[in-house]
Amino acid sequence: MVRLKDERYAVVQDAAGLRRGRRYGEAFVTRIGSFQVEVRVWDSPELTSWEGLKHPIRVVYAEEELSWTEHQGTAVWHCKALRILEVATTLSPAEASGRVVWEIARSRWGVENEGFRQLKQEWHLDHGFLHHPTGMQVLWALLAAGYNLFQLFLARRIRRRGPWEQTERGVAERLRAELLIGEGPLGLYLVPDTS
Repeated sequence: MVRLKDERYAVVQDAAGLRRGRRYGEAFVTRIGSFQVEVRVWDSPELTSWEGLKHPIRVVYAEEELSWTEHQGTAVWHCKALRILEVATTLSPAEASGRVVWEIARSRWGVENEGFRQLKQEWHLDHGFLHHPTGMQVLWALLAAGYNLFQLFLARRIRRRGPWEQTERGVAERLRAELLIGEGPLGLYLVPDTS
């Protein structure tokens, strides 16, 4: 599944042409956090205009109308916003309805916003240490493995967190400090005994 953002792609233009003047195929209302979301889905299967692909693809276009209420003092505002989500997929309509494709694409946003944001900000994934494709893949795999091991350690071994360890960064800083000093529950086991 690929999110389509560039209107210059031929497949995006073809899907827009097929969608023009057509009523949406699916509509539903759901909640995302504090927002009520009315979703309208257009489905364009069997598109062959993406050069280089051997199989036809399907473009799912969704309009999300978000509604929420804001309060300030005695004033109340009923707000609305429109968001567009357009994705290409190889899943057929029989394998996944437009709503299912929309749900998968929305869940990817959570992974991108939370996982990749943290990898970029806390694990320096945004810095190009190497410029050779193989080296970049190996470095990315090592960073991903380190991140996953840290998450596993947090989930399985950290029972209680002190006030300075409320964030993952706080836990990492405490582990680093204990490794450097050689004291504390972790450092006692990792520093060689010189007595």
